[in-house]
Amino acid sequence: MTQPEHDLRPRLFAAWAERPLALACVFLAVTTLVWKTVGLEFVPGWDDMFGGVGAQYPRRAIEMSGAWKIGYLLVYGCLGTTATISGLLISLRRGSLESAAGAPLCRYAAVLGLFHVILGLHHTAWAITAGRWGHLRLEQFEVPGGYVLGALAGAWTGLHGLRLLSSRSESPTHRIMRSKIAVDGVSCLTFVSVVVCYARNALGLPRDGFVERVSWTLVFVGPVLWLVLDLAWSRRLPRSSATP
Repeated sequence: MTQPEHDLRPRLFAAWAERPLALACVFLAVTTLVWKTVGLEFVPGWDDMFGGVGAQYPRRAIEMSGAWKIGYLLVYGCLGTTATISGLLISLRRGSLESAAGAPLCRYAAVLGLFHVILGLHHTAWAITAGRWGHLRLEQFEVPGGYVLGALAGAWTGLHGLRLLSSRSESPTHRIMRSKIAVDGVSCLTFVSVVVCYARNALGLPRDGFVERVSWTLVFVGPVLWLVLDLAWSRRLPRSSATP
C-alpha cells in the first residue's frame, strides 16, 4: 500500500480571522483618526481613560507637545487608516494562496508594511528606553517583563512589516497573507486594555486595579503569544509550503 502524500497546499495560521481582523483594524484606525482630529469627547467614558500617572492609560505628561500630537495623527490616524484599508483590500481582492500576488496586491502590502515598520521601530524604541521615548508609563500596573515583551513584539512586528514592504509581484500570496494576519492580530491585541477600560467606564463601573493590571499584561503577552503561535504553525507545514 502506498503512503499518502503530504498535503503541500499552504495553510494560514488563524485563517478564520483574516477578514474579521482586517475589519477590526480599519475600525480602530478610523476611530483613532477621529479621536486625533475632531475628538471623542461625545463618547461617554472615552476621555476618562487618559491622563497622567495613575490614569487607566497613563502618560508621562497629561498634555503632549504639538510635535507628538502631529506625529500620532500622521502615523496612527492618517497612515494607519490608509494602511488598514489597504490590508482589507488585500483580503477582498487576493487570489488563491498558491497564486502569485501580482502588482496591485504588492502595492497594498507595501503600504501596510510601511505602517508596521514605523510602529515596530516606535514600540521597540519605547521598550529599550524603558518608556523614555513616547508617553506611555506602565510602572503602576507592574506588568511582568513588560519592556522585554514590548521590545520583542515591536521588533518582530517590524520584521513582518519588512516582509510586506518587500513583497514582489511574483511572491506567493500566502507569504503576504501570513504576515498580514500576524500584524493584524498584534494590532488588535494591543487594544485590549483600551477596550476593557472603555467598556467599564461606559457602563459606569468603578475602577478595578486587578482588572486593569490583567488587561495591560495581556497587551504585552498577547502579541508575543500570537507571533509565537504563527511561527510554530508555519514550522509544522511541509517545507515546500512553509513561509519562514
